[in-house]
Formats: sequence, C-alpha cells, structure tokens
Amino acid sequence: MELQLCIHTTNTALVALAVGISGCSGNIGTPTGENIQVRLDVLSDLQEAWDEQVLRPDIPEQIKELVDFLSDSDADKEKLLSLNDELAQSKKDKEEIKRITGEMAKLIQLPEKYKDTFPAQK
Repeated sequence: MELQLCIHTTNTALVALAVGISGCSGNIGTPTGENIQVRLDVLSDLQEAWDEQVLRPDIPEQIKELVDFLSDSDADKEKLLSLNDELAQSKKDKEEIKRITGEMAKLIQLPEKYKDTFPAQK
C-alpha cells in the first residue's frame, strides 16, 4: 500500500509539473513533450484500471483536469469527458471499467514509437 501511494504521489507530481510547464508556454493541445508525458501517465493509470478492473478514486478527477492535454481533437476531448463521467458512475462494475477505460485509452493519441505500449488501446 505504501509503495502504491508513493508511486501515485510521484505520478501526480510529474503530471502537475507537466501541466505547469505546458500551461506557461500556452501549448495546450499541441503534441509537446510535456503533453506526451501527461498522456503516458494517464494511459498508465487507465491501463492499471483496465488490467485490474478496479478504479482508483482520483482517476476521474485527474482526467477532468488534464483533458486539454490528452487529445488534440475537441471531439475526442468531449468523448473523453463523457466516458469519464460514465466511468465515475460505473466504478464498481468490473466489466464496465474494462470497457470504458479501453474506449478512453483509444482516444489518447501517442507518437508511433509508443504504439503497442498500452494493450487497452487495441
């Protein structure tokens, strides 16, 4: 439990740093290195939920806060938020967690070199 908390705290710090750097440069929606790191961090959390079919309580709020960094498409951002709301309501249903996190992962685009890193995206 302590290791999990430490890993989550580290991920949160990385995300906060990326948001701070990206926010200052005004590159929201641009596939910068910071956006890619945020996308990787969020995909890692979604992959964990997909694998274990358990949703950490902080994930829906994190996605709401970071949605501008997760996609370059406004339509995909809206779909992510819609699925995020659905995920928050289905947090006890293992099948729904797996389905929704898989759909969300497919909306978060990464450069070619990261393809096949997250099975939930397939």
